[in-house]
Amino acid sequence: MELQELLLPAALFMLTCTAAMEINPEAEALLRWKSTLIGANSLSSWSLANPTCSWFGVTCDGAGHVTALNLSSSGIYGKLDAFCSTDLQNLTRLDLSNNNLDGHIPTSLPEVVPRLLYLNLSHNGFSGPIPRSLTRLQNLIVLSIKNNNLTGGIPKELGTMPRLKYLYLRNNLLGGYIPTSFGNFTSLVAMDLSWNNLTGGIPKELGMIPRLEYLYLMNNLLGGYIPTSLGNLTSLVAMDLSWNNLTGEIPKELGMIPRLEYLYLRNNLLGGYIPTSLGNLASLVRMDLSLNNLTGGIPKSLVWMDLSHNNLIGGIPEELGMISKLKNLILWNNLLGGFIPTSLGNLTSLVIMDLSHNNLIGRIPEELGMISKLEYLFLWNNLLGEFIPTSLGNLTSLLGMYLSQNQLHGSIPPCFAKMQKMQDFQLNGNNLHGVIPPELFTNWTALVLLDLSNNSLSGSIPAEIANWNDLLILYLYGNNFIGSIPEELGNMTSIIWLDLSENHFTGTVPSQIGHISSLESLDIKTNHLEGELPASISNLTDLKYLVLSHNKFTGTISNLNGMELPTLCQLNGLQLLDLSHNKLFGELPSCIWSLRYLKFLDLSSNTLVGEVTTMTNSTSSLISLYLSNNIFSGSFSAMLKNLKNLTVLDLQNNKISGVIPPWIHESNPSLRILQLRSNLFHGSIPWQLSQLSYLHLLDLSENNFTGSIPNSFANMSSMCQPKKETNIDNGFDEITYSYYGEVNIVWKGRDYSFLKAADFMTSVDLSRNSLSGEIPSQLTNLSGLRSLNISRNYLSGGEIPTGNQLRTLDDPSIYSSNPRLCGFPLNTTCNDHSISTSPLVGGHHHEYETFWLYYSATVGVVFGFGLWFGALFMCKSWRLAFFNCIDVTQYEIVKKIKQRAGDSSSHLAHLSVSEVY
Repeated sequence: MELQELLLPAALFMLTCTAAMEINPEAEALLRWKSTLIGANSLSSWSLANPTCSWFGVTCDGAGHVTALNLSSSGIYGKLDAFCSTDLQNLTRLDLSNNNLDGHIPTSLPEVVPRLLYLNLSHNGFSGPIPRSLTRLQNLIVLSIKNNNLTGGIPKELGTMPRLKYLYLRNNLLGGYIPTSFGNFTSLVAMDLSWNNLTGGIPKELGMIPRLEYLYLMNNLLGGYIPTSLGNLTSLVAMDLSWNNLTGEIPKELGMIPRLEYLYLRNNLLGGYIPTSLGNLASLVRMDLSLNNLTGGIPKSLVWMDLSHNNLIGGIPEELGMISKLKNLILWNNLLGGFIPTSLGNLTSLVIMDLSHNNLIGRIPEELGMISKLEYLFLWNNLLGEFIPTSLGNLTSLLGMYLSQNQLHGSIPPCFAKMQKMQDFQLNGNNLHGVIPPELFTNWTALVLLDLSNNSLSGSIPAEIANWNDLLILYLYGNNFIGSIPEELGNMTSIIWLDLSENHFTGTVPSQIGHISSLESLDIKTNHLEGELPASISNLTDLKYLVLSHNKFTGTISNLNGMELPTLCQLNGLQLLDLSHNKLFGELPSCIWSLRYLKFLDLSSNTLVGEVTTMTNSTSSLISLYLSNNIFSGSFSAMLKNLKNLTVLDLQNNKISGVIPPWIHESNPSLRILQLRSNLFHGSIPWQLSQLSYLHLLDLSENNFTGSIPNSFANMSSMCQPKKETNIDNGFDEITYSYYGEVNIVWKGRDYSFLKAADFMTSVDLSRNSLSGEIPSQLTNLSGLRSLNISRNYLSGGEIPTGNQLRTLDDPSIYSSNPRLCGFPLNTTCNDHSISTSPLVGGHHHEYETFWLYYSATVGVVFGFGLWFGALFMCKSWRLAFFNCIDVTQYEIVKKIKQRAGDSSSHLAHLSVSEVY
């Protein structure tokens, strides 16, 4: 028993040692690397308890050696340093793509896996340079290290790898030149160096790679000419040189590549003509030459006699019509001119034709109607005129037609109804007239987007419009449509954007509009609509933009059409609300400030009354607030609280009173436009307005402001340098909705309305107040000021400050009706008596007021006595004598005033009643 107890541990020890001696060294190397990885749950089968060849991702040969390791998309984190073991000599395939490996690619990798044929490290986080040692993998066929963070240049030694067929370095941070040694590749089939920072030119040596089928160099910084040697790549199937800085012309030699199917030269600086030799590319399927500077013109081989019967002057060669297999022809955004070749009608395999954003003229060829497989036709933004050819109605496979922004006239051909697959139809911005063919409403049941805006189309919208069940966007604005808005629109429950503005629609808004639950934008401004707004609008819970301005709507906002609850306040997602220029009345509901996403509110030009209540919503998104031309009253300061994002505030022509609070720069730091014209404001102008660093339009005219012009106005940063023309940052995504509020100002003495342009106007209007004191000389620092008006005040100080920008404001009316001012640009010459540094309240204006007070009192007393003792003047002679005495008294008073006023008397004598006002 004792002997057995002694032998048992020894036997177990010997068995353990024997098992350890039999461990596969390849398995040991892999386990050593696994121990350094993070998140290696996918490698749970990697254990000595399992045969190595059964491990996840491991492939063995007949002798049990590991020959392939495929761990693509295994969710592993770590580095490759511990992978480098000389025990993996039999590995021929290594795929670690789509993981989270990082660090440098080990330089010792060729010694570890010398027999490697396939190496894929793409879609990881490797950094640093590409090891030059990789070139020692002389058997390598595939090298893919794309989508990493590799830096440095491309090693020229890669060109010495004789068996390499596929080289993928795409989407790294590689710089420098493309090695000329790449011309030594004898087996290379595909090269992808795109999406890097490569510079220099495209080496002509690339044209020496005999088997190259795919060449991708797009999205780099390559410049210079396209080498003509690329025409030698007779095996090439696809070439993409897009998004570089390539210059010069497209080499005619590219037309000598017989197998070329895909040619992309998009977004370069290429110019000149499209070579006619491209018509020889019989295998071409897709061609994209867009976003270049390709021009039209007459090829040198032509003589003037040929102009009468040749379309080559357009810059689109007729020879392109010979590419019978072409499916995509994309030439948009160039400088192509002239006519569209009729030969393009021969492209019977064409699916997409995009010739938009060029200078094409003339007519749309009838022959385009022969392209039976065409699905998308883009000809928008050219100079095409004449009629739309009826032959296009034969394009029964068409899904989208884009003829916008041309000069097409005539009517929409009724035969277009044969395009029963039509989904996207855009003819906006032309000169089309007539009605929408009724056949379209019946046959186009798959329509998703219709844009006929900015034409001269007429007629009414029929009830059959409801047949477009799948319609998402309907733009009919800027036409001459008449009649009422059809109730059947309520059945189009998929529609998102509906714009019927700038037409001649009459009647009321149908309540069925509220049934379009998906509606996000409703714009029916500038029509002749009337009546009350339907309460069903409150059902449009997805509505973001509601524009009903410039109509004749009546009723109140707070209680639309008899609803007990304020209808508009239920539209919680509303971002833009424009009800301006209507006949709405009543008070503004306080709940409107609870619309937390509301950015633009325009209620101007109605007859709204009452106070604009304090805004309690501290998270207000409001950017532009227009309440002008109403009858609002109450305090100004109550409107400003919690509007941190406000850039435009327009309260003109109301009865709002109070003072401008000194904390305005803290409460509304983003203000750009502040318009308080024609209200009942009083008090002094706070110097804190100059702390509004974005303020560039300030209108405080026609109020009761007193005191002096703050010297700090000279520090308004937005007016101290000329503004460049930019769009108003209105907080809206212009891709989805372009809207700019209207700004009405007095600009250099005249009334103007500005839209986008208001953002680069700089103006200060303080006219028609009771301001006194001197004009601050520091205002000459406002070099960006373009309009100033301080007329009809009580300003003194003698000579008007000049210099810098003020010298360019030479309209004398901007200083008029300030009797104690002189100098340029007024006609009043300054002298020693006209220059005064004392405030007007203690100077001559005070004396004027005293004399006129005496004069008024005298006249009052005289007329009072006349009422009491009128009987004494019943005699005509006595009455004449009395009034003669009054005239003499008046003359003496005026004479004394003139004497006291000195040189200013002539200016005072010319004041009319309107000027004093």
